[in-house]
Amino acid sequence: MLFRRQVQQLEANMWDVVVPSSIGTIRDPGDFRKQWRTARDELGFKWVTPHTFRKSVGTLLLANSIGLASASAQLGHSSEQITSRHYVHRTHEAPDMTGLLQAFGHRLSGQQ
Repeated sequence: MLFRRQVQQLEANMWDVVVPSSIGTIRDPGDFRKQWRTARDELGFKWVTPHTFRKSVGTLLLANSIGLASASAQLGHSSEQITSRHYVHRTHEAPDMTGLLQAFGHRLSGQQ
């Protein structure tokens, strides 16, 4: 969808942007931030910031085995440590021990 929007802008001889202003020019950053805050607040997503999107990109790239180096490059960081420390949400993943824990629970309750 974003690519389609960009192509439509180019075909209309407008700026090479995905979301232009109402007259087809580049949006003023201050105006965009104000519009963004208004829209997200009205929708109940006040917690979503540009940093939220950047952190999501870093996390998704790492989670999909793309790698920390690629995530760091995509986000334009000077080092992988910056990406790792501030832009990747790590989740703890442990092996599935369901069977062992259920057997343990059955023994404690006297069931076999």
